[in-house]
Amino acid sequence: MKRREAIKLTALATLGMAVTAQACPSKNSCSTDQITVGQAGIIHPSVNGHWIDFISLYVDKKLVGKTILMAEISRGAAAFRVKLDGASFITANAGCNIHGIWVSTLTL
Repeated sequence: MKRREAIKLTALATLGMAVTAQACPSKNSCSTDQITVGQAGIIHPSVNGHWIDFISLYVDKKLVGKTILMAEISRGAAAFRVKLDGASFITANAGCNIHGIWVSTLTL
């Protein structure tokens, strides 16, 4: 399937949040793809009073992962391993305790 090749090094930086998708090198090496939310040089503050408090990932509107982050000890990034075969899009939400929820969608 060409979709697997298309997401190998796809990156999206929207509304201050980066979403990257890294496909497995071949179908035989693993059965999931790694999705990273909150990196690519975008450093959000992580101090008491201002931090990313959660990151959630959806594949075709289905919640597939969520992480809760703590101020001062986390850097506002998370990685998820999910199956993307047959998926149309992924959506990541990141919640800043001051600025609200940021949303990025990547069409596969």
